[in-house]
Amino acid sequence: MSLNERDALLSFQLGQDWPHDPLLNAVNLPDHLDVLDIGAGEGRLLNFLSMRGHQGKRTGLDPHPGPRVQQGYAEELPFPDSSFDVVFMIRMLLHCLDPLQALAQAQRVLRPGGELIVGVQGHLHLHRLWRQVGHVTSKRGAEEPVQELLSAAGLSARRLEVTLPLPLNNLDAANLLSTYDLKADLKAFSFPLADTLHLVIFLVQKKGA
Repeated sequence: MSLNERDALLSFQLGQDWPHDPLLNAVNLPDHLDVLDIGAGEGRLLNFLSMRGHQGKRTGLDPHPGPRVQQGYAEELPFPDSSFDVVFMIRMLLHCLDPLQALAQAQRVLRPGGELIVGVQGHLHLHRLWRQVGHVTSKRGAEEPVQELLSAAGLSARRLEVTLPLPLNNLDAANLLSTYDLKADLKAFSFPLADTLHLVIFLVQKKGA
């Protein structure tokens, strides 16, 4: 299954859109800002901003874009300097061929005083499910490699964390595992399982001119 299908399963169980509702609730953007979403995919984040009444310019970029999203790459942003107030990089930085160049480009297109918002799933994300099925995951999650990249780029970030409870029954667990192409005999496990969704958000403000 695709990432979008996995997000749909998590959103159904959570009762809100994952990860966009928790992300936007945490950062609480003013609605007049011009926004760029790098790695926008089908434009879900931009659509949710629109549904929330966002009035600023909303632009999406992705190597494999959906409708109303531009084709392009994070390392070569096709926009002039100082074009946006906010740049989102959500669950995509570690997939870039050159993440340091991608961060440099994001800084370039930000206006002075603008904000880069980098989001990753943290080490607590579905950790009880993984422990139940004996699947070894990194204790660092994705947040530590991203923090290291930001530091290497000379960027100082403010960190926010969102943790949300996610109760899972055995069918939920089996469906989620299938999105990772994993199977497990869940009959011996104890359900419902009190798991967690974990989103780590790094906020980097560009210094003024």
